[in-house]
Amino acid sequence: MSINYLIMKIIIFQPAFPKYREDFFVRIFNYYDIRFKLYFSDSSLFKFEHDVSYSSWSVVLPRVVRIPFGFFWQKGCFSTSLSKGDIAVISGNPRYLNLAFQMFYYKVKGVKIVWWGHLWSSSSSNLRLLFRSLLMVQCDALLFYTDKEMSDYSSRVSSYLRKPLLFALNNGINVTSIVTYRSPYFSSAREKSLLFIGRLTVKAHLELALHAISQLDTFTRPSLHVIGDGIQKEYLVNLSLSLGISNVVTWHGSLSDESLIANIANRCMAFVYPGEVGLSLIHGMAYGLPAIVHSNRWKHMPEIAAFTAGETGVDFEPGNAISLANEIDFLLRSPELLNNYSARATELADNVYNTDRMAQRFISMIEDLKPQ
Repeated sequence: MSINYLIMKIIIFQPAFPKYREDFFVRIFNYYDIRFKLYFSDSSLFKFEHDVSYSSWSVVLPRVVRIPFGFFWQKGCFSTSLSKGDIAVISGNPRYLNLAFQMFYYKVKGVKIVWWGHLWSSSSSNLRLLFRSLLMVQCDALLFYTDKEMSDYSSRVSSYLRKPLLFALNNGINVTSIVTYRSPYFSSAREKSLLFIGRLTVKAHLELALHAISQLDTFTRPSLHVIGDGIQKEYLVNLSLSLGISNVVTWHGSLSDESLIANIANRCMAFVYPGEVGLSLIHGMAYGLPAIVHSNRWKHMPEIAAFTAGETGVDFEPGNAISLANEIDFLLRSPELLNNYSARATELADNVYNTDRMAQRFISMIEDLKPQ
């Protein structure tokens, strides 16, 4: 029986709909029109930054249900009318127990299944990777966050396991407005200041940056601009006071207006993220900021693939405030390196790690999944 691919449906399932993915989904809808739908949960487990319930291409599912021992169930995920030849892109998180049932259900119906998720994140373990791999190989295709993950998967997964088709998006952000607001980078014209963007959580380890700055000479000490909010805000503010550096730390709070972020980022020399960095790295790179991150790639999120020490910034020994202080001091005293790192960071954000390229890669994957 032949399949009419002019009416083929593409469904993406997500546990939530974060704002940074909106441009990516809009671009896919603009290409596929009514053939594309996004299904996501209206869940109190996640913080929504905008109202997406009225998008013509999005369907809001019931709330995600917590299950004991750290598991979840996404209600309503079997309510779609998919048939043979359609494509279901599922969120590759084994903590969602509905995942295996969805895969079996779609296999029986002849729906092609794409697993979209991390290969490895900062909280992963070899045992979790093994369990995840056993599920992943049941799919028709794997869609990773980065090319590096795709390469790692090919080299780490046993040759005895079936290998689905492999793809990667190179996860990024919408840089359209950033390109408009971004100032040219000349280290000599910048303030001696660092930028942190992200949620103020334990995983960010921002206290390490505060300790590092306190180690530097009072008269040459850089300032730190913090964009973000979170449960550690009060602790960090009090720590900056106790370390005697509150005069060089500015707490801007959570900002979503890119023009306001640009006013801060365009003044800074470099981006610093002492903890487990993810998309915040791409945000800093999009402003042409050289990055300072720790050197253990396995204790970062997949977006660390965009960073190369000696190419887009410098790295330091994980958890070591003195090592971080030394790298900050070295980098901010190296104007030529700063300019070179900035140029490379901008190039990668503009041409590789952004939602436009992500959408192009996604569409290319869908085309490859059609029978020749």
